[in-house]
Amino acid sequence: MAGSAFAADMPLKAVKAPPPAPFDPWDIAFGAGVMNDYIFRGVTQSNHQPSVTAYFEPRYNVNKDLQLYIGTLDREHLLCQPGRG
Repeated sequence: MAGSAFAADMPLKAVKAPPPAPFDPWDIAFGAGVMNDYIFRGVTQSNHQPSVTAYFEPRYNVNKDLQLYIGTLDREHLLCQPGRG
């Protein structure tokens, strides 16, 4: 086979891939938001005032097919402000 080359004949060998990262069963998500008027289905939920929201979501991967999840959400609509009724 004159003129043909095989991968085993190449002077430079391929670099080995790095080992995979160790498995961490925990995954956490969190975040917050600010809204100038919180409207749900066309009705204001914050009396046309600003509102804030925050969430925290921990997840535990028992195995590749089973996950345990808890989602928490806290909203402050600022509806009960002094002098507003």
